Amino acid sequence: DQRGAVQPTMTGADEFVFTPDAHDAYMQTARFLFDNPHTGAMEKQDARSRPLMFKLSIIYAAMDGSNKVELDHFLAARSFWAYCSRSARSFFGQKSGNENVDRFMEMWRFQGYEPVTITEISDMFQRNMNAGKRNQMLSVLQRDGVVRLEQGVSESGRPPMNVIFNNNPNQSPTSKW
Repeated sequence: DQRGAVQPTMTGADEFVFTPDAHDAYMQTARFLFDNPHTGAMEKQDARSRPLMFKLSIIYAAMDGSNKVELDHFLAARSFWAYCSRSARSFFGQKSGNENVDRFMEMWRFQGYEPVTITEISDMFQRNMNAGKRNQMLSVLQRDGVVRLEQGVSESGRPPMNVIFNNNPNQSPTSKW
C-alpha cells in the first residue's frame, strides 16, 4: 500500500528544463556563491551547494509532476539548502577544518586573542609541533585573514621575533569561518 507516497508523473519528455526565470535565479545564486566562498570546515560542503540546489530543483519539479523547473522550484531548493547550510554552520562554523588550527584557536581564545610569539605558540603545543606544521597552521590563518604576522622588537641582540596578531580585534577571529 503506497498511500501518501508521492507518485510524480511526467508531462512530456524525460528531460527537465529550467524556465528562463529559474535559470536566471540559479545563475545569480551560483555567481554569488562562487564570489563569496566559505573557508574552513564548511568549504567542502559549500562547494557542493550549486549542484545540489540544481538537483533539489528538479526533485521539486518532479514532485509537482512537471519536467519544467519553475522559479518556485528553484527558490524552494535554495531555501532548503540555506536552512541545511545554516544548521551545519551552527555546529561547524567556528572550525577551520585543520586540527592544529582549531587547537591553536581554542588555546588562543583562552588568552583573549592577545598577540603571541612563535615561541609562545610552541609552548601552547608543549613543544610537540614541528616547524613545518606550525608554519602550515600560520599560513592557513594568514590566508583566511584571521591573523597577521609581524616582526617584533629584538631583545638583547637576538634576531627579531615574529608576533602573531588578531587581524580584526573588534570581532572574534573565528568569524572568518
